[in-house]
Amino acid sequence: MTAEIAIMNRHALVLAADSAVTVSRRKVWKTANKLFSLSPHNDIAIMAYGAGDFIGFPWETIVKTYRLAVGQRQFKSVQECADDFIAYLKNEKFSASTEEEVSVVIGFVKHLDLLKKQMPEYKTRKEFRAALEVRIARSKERIESLSEIAADISLTDFRSQYQETIAGLAKEEFKEHVPKKIMKNLVELLFMGFRRRFKSDYYTGVVVAGFGTDELFPSLASYVIDGKHKGRLRAWKEEVNSHNCNEVDESNGVIIAFGQDDIAVLFLEGVMSQHTRWMRRTLKRLLDDKSDSLIETYVPNQDEQTVERTLQRKENSKIVRDLDKEFEDYRDRSLVQPVMKVVATLPKEEMAEMAEALVELTSLRRRVDSPLESVGGPTDVAVISKGDGLVWTKRKHYFDAALNRDFLTRKALQLQKVSLDERSN
Repeated sequence: MTAEIAIMNRHALVLAADSAVTVSRRKVWKTANKLFSLSPHNDIAIMAYGAGDFIGFPWETIVKTYRLAVGQRQFKSVQECADDFIAYLKNEKFSASTEEEVSVVIGFVKHLDLLKKQMPEYKTRKEFRAALEVRIARSKERIESLSEIAADISLTDFRSQYQETIAGLAKEEFKEHVPKKIMKNLVELLFMGFRRRFKSDYYTGVVVAGFGTDELFPSLASYVIDGKHKGRLRAWKEEVNSHNCNEVDESNGVIIAFGQDDIAVLFLEGVMSQHTRWMRRTLKRLLDDKSDSLIETYVPNQDEQTVERTLQRKENSKIVRDLDKEFEDYRDRSLVQPVMKVVATLPKEEMAEMAEALVELTSLRRRVDSPLESVGGPTDVAVISKGDGLVWTKRKHYFDAALNRDFLTRKALQLQKVSLDERSN
């Protein structure tokens, strides 16, 4: 995993990323590059978090080959660059049949694992089938609420390509035979998940940020890249983590955390997300227990108890939602907005220090609360402004530039060759 921070105001944009990458969920290397400049001709950076590769291709390789493909082209907006990069990922040279199939299967496994965890205990095969049917139906309702993505595949094609794989995975996951009728519904559920914004454990977040040539203020586009199979790229834009300071209604000061965002949320809101979730669950349980006690004491009729219990459950849920909304408004009003007002006026130097500090705080927390230090290593920090372009304030190197002057020469010649090739075309 990783911790990355973006801080924006109308003066500049700052990106900061740690260097830790987890291998096989057991080993952590702290030398990974996750933040890249696009090219000398664009004031744009690309940042990646999550999976360290895309169907077997390291993100560093992808971004640097894309840099060569861009050449001297300039993008009028960050969104134009992001669209071009997503289109580049569909290129046939980024194809690996085995890795592509694995990326799809991982999504199936996550769906099946969620189904199994949500199923009640069962003793007989009949109870298993009934419980599985109920869970599939409810999961369909939940997934239908997710937005669709552009995945050009029909249910018929999906069934012919993946049903045998899904049947094998289901048998391994549930340790039971799944009848044809239920298997049909299960395939439909996974087809719905494939065509919607459902993240697998294999996804990578990609951030494209900076200034287009026509943009006076910075903007940031955040995408989820979640596998590819037979030319079909599962990718979508995360609007909640995207921001454009050029738009009138957008805030002038923004802090966005990517990857492990718990410490950044704690810094901004004074409480971690898991604490608010615990508060909601605990309050709901206490209210339900109190309601049950009152119903059993004052409502003698069994049928009336059932009706009253249903009504009380709904009322208790509403109370929890109302409290959650009021608490969220309070945090935003008293904690978040005062910080954002300051961020809106911060100079570039202060923004860079703040972004680095938030990444370092997350790294420190992981060092003491987790046996696997999934955040750590040197922090890369880049500042992008309209006047100065992209400037590194912190950047790691695996070599000494003084000992590798030929490297700088090769890079200069490489850029010169790209320029000459474009002119000749």
